[in-house]
Amino acid sequence: MSSNRVGTSSDQKRCFVVMGFGIKTDFATGRKLDLDKSYRLLIKPVVEEMGLICIRADEIRHSGTIDVPMYQELLTADVVIDNLSTANANALYELGIRHALRARTTIVISENKLHYPFDLNHVVITSYTHLGDAIDFDEVMRFRRILGDTLEAVLRDQNTALVQIGSQVEIGSHILWKGHRSFSISCMQLKFCTRATQRITES
Repeated sequence: MSSNRVGTSSDQKRCFVVMGFGIKTDFATGRKLDLDKSYRLLIKPVVEEMGLICIRADEIRHSGTIDVPMYQELLTADVVIDNLSTANANALYELGIRHALRARTTIVISENKLHYPFDLNHVVITSYTHLGDAIDFDEVMRFRRILGDTLEAVLRDQNTALVQIGSQVEIGSHILWKGHRSFSISCMQLKFCTRATQRITES
């Protein structure tokens, strides 16, 4: 893992981690996986070492439904890491939302026995070995290096287009943001976002 890290500041970048919590069953294999160990040992230390704020949905302080802050993070987080382990339905759903908006700054990971759905065969998925109730120390260090290098590459990627969305975006009666906000997205998504901007501005 490179030693070049992103410095902290008042506008510190954010990484939203999408995954299940606690001990979950992988129904395809019958194994039980401690996903909190995946987060605590493999993901959060790497993200914070890079100088980003690392947050998972269960760490968001909110009142009422989690849907609004979740959508805010999917829409505005500088990076999203999506852990698909145990074929978590919420993680798959949120991956689809994020990919429609900012695929280039989305990192997909999973434990190595996950059977990927067909539609994800074209997506780069970085895998790790999970022993169920533990993760081997050597595997922790190996995966941290890979994830750190991937995260660093995502943050320095210059092949992006800057798109500004105006007006406001709402979910039901909740305003996700108001005014103008800029996003770095891939050139392939420029047409999609231009149309989205037009719809938002005209509403």
